[in-house]
Amino acid sequence: MSHKIYLPLDTKSLYYNIKNDNLKGHTCTVATPIKQGKSINNELNEVYRIPKQIDFQLSEDLLNELTKNSKSVVRINNVFVFERIKVNNEVLNCEKSFCFFTKEEIDPNRVQYGRVKLHYPLSLKNDEFNIDNRLVINTISSFVFNYAFIVESFEYDLIDDYLNFNVLIVGYNGIPYSKVFINNKGVGSKYNKLVKNYFDIYDFEIIALRKKYRLVNPENFMDFIEKGSKIANELALKYLNSIEASQIRCIKDSYPYSIFDFQFYLNGHINYCILSFTFTKKKYFNLSYYQNAFLKTFSNSFLLLVSELDENNVISIIDKNNIETFSLSIDSIRFIGD
Repeated sequence: MSHKIYLPLDTKSLYYNIKNDNLKGHTCTVATPIKQGKSINNELNEVYRIPKQIDFQLSEDLLNELTKNSKSVVRINNVFVFERIKVNNEVLNCEKSFCFFTKEEIDPNRVQYGRVKLHYPLSLKNDEFNIDNRLVINTISSFVFNYAFIVESFEYDLIDDYLNFNVLIVGYNGIPYSKVFINNKGVGSKYNKLVKNYFDIYDFEIIALRKKYRLVNPENFMDFIEKGSKIANELALKYLNSIEASQIRCIKDSYPYSIFDFQFYLNGHINYCILSFTFTKKKYFNLSYYQNAFLKTFSNSFLLLVSELDENNVISIIDKNNIETFSLSIDSIRFIGD
């Protein structure tokens, strides 16, 4: 049996620094079902193995805090409090504890009768047990330089007694909700796959593409770029495997607005990779303002550039230390009135 207890969270249940651009609703649900009807989330059901429960019945203030938002008759079954916190396996220095709890619907007249959820509200605060969930999340936000993020799962280590927040950075601070999620319910991806970030690279690539493929024109140009993207993606994965990266995730497959393309672990530490490619021999790349800022902010990030794509496939690694060796060209300027 593993000494790490992995607790996956609903995608939209806990996120931060994402701007709600919807007309109504769409706030964090801050809860994930453990049991619903006859269905049990077996992974989340492992929460009961965590030996961090407190005797909440002794504190009337805490019990009131846990039930104040309930819209029906409920019972609090388990309350867990964590003093030691990690973010993506890195220790977080925080003066407050984080709390989550299980809540059961016990009104037999309601269709939700018997449902059990794991709750982790940001508003939860209690001085007696040193709990302040919002302060913990704010500290996590500072840890990731206040970028927009989603908490994908909790992970408790039975050996080192840390609660690890597995956090996915999904954009700049204040990125609109509609740019991150599709507003729908039910089965299927909840990430927005409708838009891809491509810069105007036609002038740079057209000659090299015509030399290689001949019949390239404005109408089918993007088809060749899409093909090149897939080739570059495979080369990047091959490179990451060659440096013994683990837990490699291609973020752009599910989230086209992502600042980076790959997230992976190297020697136990999380890293981020932005992928760029060119069919030409010239080493050049386009970065959005946010990608450039990300590359300069996160020391654990780099850009992987593939030049002479689908020919010699020359790979160059560019990070915050050598990006300044490249000359800078500005293609557009945004003007904003009063």
